[in-house]
This record gives sequence, C-alpha cells and structure tokens, in this order.
Amino acid sequence: MDEATTTRGLLSRPGFLAQLGTVWAMFRKEFLIYLRYPMWLVSAIVGPVLWMIPNIGLGLAFIGRGGDGSHFQATTGASNYLMYLVIGGFLWGFVSSVLWNIGFALKDEMWRGTLEHNWLAPVPRFYLLVGRSIFSIVTTTVESFIAMAILAALFPFQVGGNILAALGLLVVTLIGLYGIGFIFCGLVMVVREPSAPANIIQIGLMIVCGTSYPIWVLPGWLQAVGKAVPLTYGIDAIRAVLLGSRTIYPLGVEVAILLASAVLIPAAGYAIFQVIERRARVLGTLGQF
Repeated sequence: MDEATTTRGLLSRPGFLAQLGTVWAMFRKEFLIYLRYPMWLVSAIVGPVLWMIPNIGLGLAFIGRGGDGSHFQATTGASNYLMYLVIGGFLWGFVSSVLWNIGFALKDEMWRGTLEHNWLAPVPRFYLLVGRSIFSIVTTTVESFIAMAILAALFPFQVGGNILAALGLLVVTLIGLYGIGFIFCGLVMVVREPSAPANIIQIGLMIVCGTSYPIWVLPGWLQAVGKAVPLTYGIDAIRAVLLGSRTIYPLGVEVAILLASAVLIPAAGYAIFQVIERRARVLGTLGQF
C-alpha cells in the first residue's frame, strides 16, 4: 500500500485518525517541498547568525571581551550577555517563522496552484494549518540550534540553569505564538499582499518584546505595548530560568500569563480566521490575491 493510499484511508475514517492523517499529509507535503530547495535551509541558518553578530559585537564593544559586565548585570540581573542575546534571537526566529510560514500559508498554496484543491477537501481548515505549523516548528527548531552552534563556535558561551523548565516554557510560548499565526493568516485574506504587514509586525515585535534588551529600557508607552504581548513573557521567563535574570513580573505570574495565552490565543486566532475565511467564501475572493 503506497503513501497516498494510506493517507486516503486515514482521511476516510472519522475522528482522531482522520485528523492525524490530515496533519501528517500537510507535514509531509511541506517537508518534500522544503527538500527541493536546500537554499532555504542555508538562508534560515545564516540569516540569524548574520543578524546577531552585529548585536553581539555592539555589546562586546561596550562590555569588552573578558569584561565583568557589571553594568549589564545591574540592568538585567544576568551576567551572561551572549546567552541573554542568543535566547532572544532564538525566539525571534520563531516569530519570523510564524509570520512568513503560517501567515503565508494561503499565499503559498495559491502560488503552487493547490489552494482550491486543499480548501475543497473534506477536512477542517484547522488541521491544514496545524500540519503546516508543526512543520514550521520542527524546521525552525533545527535551524535555530544549528545557528546557535555556529554562534557558540564564533563567540563561546555556556548554557546553564534549568534547561527542562526552559523547554517547557518554550513549548507553552510557541503554542500562543502560533495562535497569532492563525490571525495573521486570516489577515492575509484581507490585505492580499502579506509582505508589508509581515515586515512591520516582525520588526515591531522585535522592538517591544525585548529580544536584545530588557523592555524597561524602552519609553513607557512602548513598555506598555510590550507587556500586552505574551511573547515578551516567554522571552523573559526563559531567560530567568536559564540565566537568573530579573523579570517584569514574578516568574509565577509570567508562567500563568503564558499558560492562559496558550489556551486563549489559538482559540481566538482560529475563530478570527474562520470569520474572515467565511466572508471571503461568500464574496468569492478567497483565491484573488
């Protein structure tokens, strides 16, 4: 029995197996396309490294190689500047993945000529998006760890703290973050051209979420914006458990915010996506990008 027959068999069964079949089919499709364009992998690894090297160099210019970093520690509560920056860059990589992979889901399908086929399939849209989201998480994680290994070779740093707790916080943060991806995917059906809003949102989140610095160095109104974004607490909490850095709110409060976000944001994001999609279907504009 070939792969296509197996997938059709799963989709013909109601319930959980059918859902898994849909998710697996989307994951496998995206993975096969990914393998056909190896420069995507190179770009995804080299891009973050090139982005972070100037920031690392800027920090070392002020702290100095071998410097005690006393001012940085007084500001952040952490002494490991390199790891502080790498954690922020690591999570910012997932922001880029959400906006450009999940947000562009419909646009990509249209370019490939498969949008109508997938949307007419007798499966919930949710599982189509989940399959693509899981693929995005897997590839971004692999790419990010390779990029971190390259940075560690160029600028040696050590990972300490509670790694298991950090991984748990990462999972919770990503669930909420990919919920935002559902919203952006729906937004694409309205704005048609997603590149401009993706760039604006990506850079905006990088600024207000404190990927390279604690948000309390920002003006008050930008701090307020950052505190309204759950990603801020993900970066903050992960840094706290790995580096012992100072947090915006007590760590337990930030974990509670992340857990609530992991439940509410995906549900709200998909609900918004459904509303926009239904309107697009009524107006007949789903494939008009």
